[in-house]
Amino acid sequence: MVLPVFQVQRGALRRQLSRAFGDLWATSGSLASPSTNGFVSPFLVFGNSADVRGAEVSFYSGGGASIAENPRTISGASPGSVSASGDIRVVPVWGAAPSTNSGWEVHRKFTRLQYDDAITRAIRRVARRVLIPSEELFILNSWIRNPLFGVWSNGYSLAPDYWTLTGAGGAVQRITEAVQRSLEVVRLSAALDTVTYLEGEIVDGASLIGQTKSLSVLCRTATASRARLILQGSVDGVIAQSGLHAGVSGGDGVGLWRELTINNVAIPTTGQTLTVRLNISSGAAINADWTQVRVDGGSRWTYPMVERFAYIQDLYVSSEEGRWALVPKEWWYVNQGYAINTVSGDDAGRGRLGILRQFWTPNTGDILKVVGQRYVRDPGEEDNLPIDPEYVFNRAASDLYLLLPKGNADWKGYAQQAAQWEDKAREMERRVYTRPWQGSKAVVEV
Repeated sequence: MVLPVFQVQRGALRRQLSRAFGDLWATSGSLASPSTNGFVSPFLVFGNSADVRGAEVSFYSGGGASIAENPRTISGASPGSVSASGDIRVVPVWGAAPSTNSGWEVHRKFTRLQYDDAITRAIRRVARRVLIPSEELFILNSWIRNPLFGVWSNGYSLAPDYWTLTGAGGAVQRITEAVQRSLEVVRLSAALDTVTYLEGEIVDGASLIGQTKSLSVLCRTATASRARLILQGSVDGVIAQSGLHAGVSGGDGVGLWRELTINNVAIPTTGQTLTVRLNISSGAAINADWTQVRVDGGSRWTYPMVERFAYIQDLYVSSEEGRWALVPKEWWYVNQGYAINTVSGDDAGRGRLGILRQFWTPNTGDILKVVGQRYVRDPGEEDNLPIDPEYVFNRAASDLYLLLPKGNADWKGYAQQAAQWEDKAREMERRVYTRPWQGSKAVVEV
């Protein structure tokens, strides 16, 4: 696991920017008495209702963050005091009442979108000049994307890349402690009386028609008879399923980790999309952890790398004993212009890591660790910033200043400070450049 260099999240920087402009009227990680048209909070402290009427309130965490188009205009408010909470009312109303654990913030000078756009533009301005360490695990000969849940482009509270979450009230999160063999793990949380699952599409399932294949996954849960692995077809529905997790430890994992398997299933000849479901059946609210999804589709000699890596430095392979061995550079290559019409979706025509079969035949189930560098990408709300937060702050603040109406009091009052932000941003931009590691192989054309 490659640790982030900077422990500053996008949301935290947005609130820092708004404070710099005197524009963070109120913020909190919780609220009370939520409804579709407002809520109550002791943190709503301001002079009078006119101060925040017309301002914007939005949610950045908790249940409120899942409400579509959640930023709303404040239509009315009552300020709080030492002895009483304040309240706000919004238009239009939210589609659902936010939960009490919702993190929220109020802005007036700029909207939430304007703050986020300024942060994104600052990062993109230097994105192609910055390379950061990247590391990912693959399962050799597994025909499913992101089988070890190492890629979370949308943040760690949304489904990992290439997987979709289904189930009202269901949630996911990335787990890094007490995991099986130090692997990446996704925790799937199911709400009361709701079938909940993560679903991933099998790569090039059409090529597996008529063959006999096996699937497996490692699962951990303390609740018996609720979690199982399912092979699903878009036409045939459930094609096969594993037994249910027993909720107790067994001989095929550490602690409560158990391997759920579907052995020797015949893939139907019906033309359809094949998916894998990590499924929790209806019942009481529970958590189940999952990792190492394996779909044995036969030998795979290429693996998609674009957007995950710009350069690859080394490969390591781990056997069942957990030992890492360096793979000689002569045994693998990078094909920047890879394209094959039997690979569907966004991996078609992308750069790929290839294995030279005359030197190495990958052993099904072994784990491949790829180490290299990638270009920075736009962070999610809960992601750490990929580049120096001091630069992002100064560039975003300078750009936001330009959005202020020229000639008004704010534009004049922040003029001197804005000049300092711009000077600092330009100085840091001149110094931003990261070289590829010596001996690494380019995944994208540069």
